Amino acid sequence: MEESANMAVLTRKAYNRSGFASCLLYLAMSVVSSLVMVALIVPFVLVSFMKDPPVAIFDALRSGDIGGYISGILEYVNSLMGSGSAGLVIMLAVVLGTALGMAAGIPFFRLMLRKVPASPIEKRYPGAGHIAYYAVTALGCWAIGALFGNIPSFIGLRGATDGFLESFSDHMLPYYIYAIIGAPFFEELIFRKFLLDRIHGYGELPAAVVSGILFGLIHGNSAQFFLAFCCGFMFAVIYMKTGRIIITMLLHATINSIATVPDIVLLFTKNGGGESSFSPTVFILAVMAVLAVAAALVNLIGRKKIRESGALALTLPESREAAAGVFRNPGMLIFIILMSAQILLMDFFSLFLNLDRKALALVCLIPAAAFAVFLAFVMKSTSQKWRAPAATADTEPVQDADASPEERQNGL
Repeated sequence: MEESANMAVLTRKAYNRSGFASCLLYLAMSVVSSLVMVALIVPFVLVSFMKDPPVAIFDALRSGDIGGYISGILEYVNSLMGSGSAGLVIMLAVVLGTALGMAAGIPFFRLMLRKVPASPIEKRYPGAGHIAYYAVTALGCWAIGALFGNIPSFIGLRGATDGFLESFSDHMLPYYIYAIIGAPFFEELIFRKFLLDRIHGYGELPAAVVSGILFGLIHGNSAQFFLAFCCGFMFAVIYMKTGRIIITMLLHATINSIATVPDIVLLFTKNGGGESSFSPTVFILAVMAVLAVAAALVNLIGRKKIRESGALALTLPESREAAAGVFRNPGMLIFIILMSAQILLMDFFSLFLNLDRKALALVCLIPAAAFAVFLAFVMKSTSQKWRAPAATADTEPVQDADASPEERQNGL
């Protein structure tokens, strides 16, 4: 009983630090990326402003037309984004700021987790069949998450970032390259390697769920949250079962390639002056449908072999008290509440500008319901019975990671 209570305390402390580590990561990312973008973009915008002053903005300011003043600034910025050199400079600044922000956040993330004992996951050599199964299932999870997360776009509604990305339609190549190479490297290193090496020992199922949630929230928008959660959950399972981060990095890069390569093809066709009937949206939708069906069939037909092989068998915490500590701690609650509030504020601001009330309700309720059903299914299909703590005379009490050497020696 004492060992179970001790493990519950350790679980709560480990996830508490994981939540605060995510807060520090996001803060460092935001500050560094903002500073880099300001340092690169502001001088360029000021030079352009001095060369060709927008008369409409000054007229609106002199007449006291605040609405005209704000709309004039937005139109001016949008015109810069669409212009040749300015649009490219701004996009390069965004990509460089994002990459440097991620790199700067890693030391803070690891610093906060330093007192959680590391337990590197054992490297295993999965056979070709296991790798193929994991690949198909991960791609299917991506397809399902993307389909649910992009319901607003499918019914003709604009997302929170649609207008921003459309402004850079001719200068997206740096962004695509980062999405295929940089994002998989940084994100898998942080949310799988560094995080799971510290928390998987407190139960693999909550570790996978938390990895997916933190990964989804850090993207900062509702559409990508569903997609990132589904992918993050499956990537966590694959890493914990294989111990090989390179597998999840390659799968992550593959998924991002499927999502971006069609746009790259269209970009080069457009820049070449040719006309093409190729539609990236139709292509990606078709691929998503095929992958979702393939993943469902593989898991349905091979469910017996999958169960026997333990490919999706995940351990649970030692007790219900330990399981409750996964989310019942300040770090996780603060990060989840703050990021959720930011996402909701961004979405409501965007949606109220572009949608009516019925469409708003549809956008909010359908993905939320789909996510709840998916999460319940995953937890039901992968859960096991609670493991009873070993009650033997040889069992040593689990020691607090924050205890001093004297306290550990005295068994406190």
